[in-house]
Amino acid sequence: MIKNVSYDKLAGTALGNYHLERFIGQSKIGPTFLAHADATTTYLVRFLEWPIYTVPKEHEGYLEHFQYQASQIAALQHPYILPLVDFGVFRGLPYLVSPHIPLRSLRSRIDKNGMLNTFTIGRYVDQIATALEYAHEHSVIHGSLSVDSIFIRLDGQLVVADVGVRNLLELNLQDMTSSQLNEWSEGCAPEQLLGKSAGPATDVYALGALVYHLLTGSSVFEGNTPDEIVQQHLYASIPPLTRWRSDLPAGLYSILARALSKNPAQRYQQPGAFANAYHNTLAPTNRTRLPFVISEPPAMQNHHPFVARVSMADTQFTEHARSNGSASTDYISGSPPRSTPQSSIPHSLRDFTEDEPLNPASSPRPELVRRFRNKQRRRTMLIASLVALLVIIGGAVGVMLLAQGSAAAPRASGQVTFFANQNDPAGQTNSLHIDIQRLQA
Repeated sequence: MIKNVSYDKLAGTALGNYHLERFIGQSKIGPTFLAHADATTTYLVRFLEWPIYTVPKEHEGYLEHFQYQASQIAALQHPYILPLVDFGVFRGLPYLVSPHIPLRSLRSRIDKNGMLNTFTIGRYVDQIATALEYAHEHSVIHGSLSVDSIFIRLDGQLVVADVGVRNLLELNLQDMTSSQLNEWSEGCAPEQLLGKSAGPATDVYALGALVYHLLTGSSVFEGNTPDEIVQQHLYASIPPLTRWRSDLPAGLYSILARALSKNPAQRYQQPGAFANAYHNTLAPTNRTRLPFVISEPPAMQNHHPFVARVSMADTQFTEHARSNGSASTDYISGSPPRSTPQSSIPHSLRDFTEDEPLNPASSPRPELVRRFRNKQRRRTMLIASLVALLVIIGGAVGVMLLAQGSAAAPRASGQVTFFANQNDPAGQTNSLHIDIQRLQA
């Protein structure tokens, strides 16, 4: 196993199309290496160090789970999600490959500049909620959203990293050390800490904790030990925002309290619903922002370990599962799979320039904009169809009335003649003559 080997000795090792250049350090999921697939493209290769199974059958089952879940994550194609461009298994340990691009985490921005203004937070919330709703539509839960998994690109837009990675680790609370628990506990929902299944409301909880951090510059719950933080997530109310700042509307606390409810059923069921509530509280008269479309939450699979089984007959595990001509996806154009891993990196995530302008007015929700336009188009077509139907019916009724009028008997007509003389008052007469023709008997 790789755990028995010094990490820096792996430098120079080839993993399919990837060449490990050097050991960067230890991330919360395992050792991380800088790698190259060609002379110009750089990647991050991260090994999943745990869980480690002593029973071969259990390890084999975990690799099945990893293969299935990693393929779901790799299929996500969204401009606000850092793509998983490849994955595989090396010396019995799975690894993930992501692009190495210029990014700065939200935590580093907070550490440098402190709490953010409400307008910037609102823009960030829309982008994060867009990425989460897209992942949820594809049955993927982030599971570990925090200021450490959100990064700022050079153009000012956000990228959500580690989508679905926590589920790959199959963390069990009782198997986690204190240091490992501290890595994940900032935005852990109570159901995660209790070992229950996660869903969209789990990510809403983490999004609420993230917004609290952005508003105050501090985690929603803090403690001297990881156990203290866990107990607060399970039982404590969120601290009042007035502890940190006094320029926020009073209704904002209730929105965060609902997002951070201990009971998943009492939270917002969509990240977009939380984003709408945030904006309605901060700027209720804003008509320039397109709100999220709120619908019934889609049926999602429970994310228990080994929910989806992949037959070992259908999955052949080698030292590298997807390299050597593995398929990857162009995350912008949606083109068919290609053989080179770098083709799957969005253009928006490559080729950054410092002078690239930031457009805050641009809609951060392309899927919802498209859905809104399609809905409007269908509504317009329905109205046009109803108008055309009314015109046709009205024309038919008019033709019928004209036909009936033409077929009826001739109508009576006549003439009234008034006679006046010089002795009659002005405007009056004492004699008239009535002549009527075609009068029925």
